[in-house]
Amino acid sequence: MHGGDIYRNKIEVDYSINVNPLACPLSVKDAIKKAADHIEIYPDPQYEKLYKALEERLKVSRDSLLLLNGASEFISLIVHSRNCKKGLLLAPSFIGYKRALDSLAADISYFMLDEKDDFLLTEEKNIKLCEKIRKERPDIIFITNPNNPNGGLIERGKMLKIAKASKEAGSILVIDECFLDLNKKSSDYTMLGFINDFNDLAILNAYTKTYGVAGLRLGYAAVSKSLRDIKKSLPEWNISTMAYEAGLCIEEDNNGEISKYLDKSLNLIEEERQYLTKSLAEIKGIEPFLSETNYILFKTKIDLYKILLKKMILIRDCSDYECLDKGFYRIAVKTHEENEKLIGVLKEIYGKFI
Repeated sequence: MHGGDIYRNKIEVDYSINVNPLACPLSVKDAIKKAADHIEIYPDPQYEKLYKALEERLKVSRDSLLLLNGASEFISLIVHSRNCKKGLLLAPSFIGYKRALDSLAADISYFMLDEKDDFLLTEEKNIKLCEKIRKERPDIIFITNPNNPNGGLIERGKMLKIAKASKEAGSILVIDECFLDLNKKSSDYTMLGFINDFNDLAILNAYTKTYGVAGLRLGYAAVSKSLRDIKKSLPEWNISTMAYEAGLCIEEDNNGEISKYLDKSLNLIEEERQYLTKSLAEIKGIEPFLSETNYILFKTKIDLYKILLKKMILIRDCSDYECLDKGFYRIAVKTHEENEKLIGVLKEIYGKFI
């Protein structure tokens, strides 16, 4: 189950998907509209300009880059192209990894994070994780940074230890950084600079969350030399003309709109995350967990999902995450006006129940 099911529910405000709270930049929408005028023409199968722009920004060789039909395409691609039969996942973590591994009936091992630590990967936990990797020698390991659904960041030092353990175990390590660009300190956490230092390392990202284009389906991955051949498993023209032109508009940022948009977004997300976390903690009956990105995990004893659904507000029920049960929910960080309304509704609800 994913968030965003506005198609089978009558919804006024969707807090279940974690995209940028600001609307997609106008220049990106214009690029999509212009591209639609050429819908009858196949896109350039080499996506040359976008690859070049990504190479310049990320400082990663073009040979190591893959353009994707959303980040989800890579998750399935890597599992199937390498016939992964044994996977290691953090718990809780993004359920898309399990779905991909389940498609091959893979044996999945979980490394449990502790609620008392806000589901963060502590130093002690990281040591145990590395030990587990060396002992079990999984075919593939998925790590999300920041983690989903709790939003906790993993420091680079810890990630380097995980990468070293994965290398020693002969495991593929996929680091999913799809939410990392929505944190002001992303450059201190990304592992892109180490893509050539480890065998079987992949760094995954997407435009989806950062630029509010979930419906566009556009992502990318940087992979170590040993994984470059998986490009052969991608279909021709795996991204559309509209996605290509939107990505190029974002990367080239000719009028500076994208940079301003991102700066404004990062400030808004930081301020509103603090506001929401503080406000949630002040409501008796709600326990929020520490987050460093644009969503917050919290725990409560009432069936809040159904109650809010009746008020046409959609949140993410996290009971389908490994190691989480009923009572765990996740909300996205939105604009202050929207967040104030949500907190007002929650205060009214808990004033009746608690």
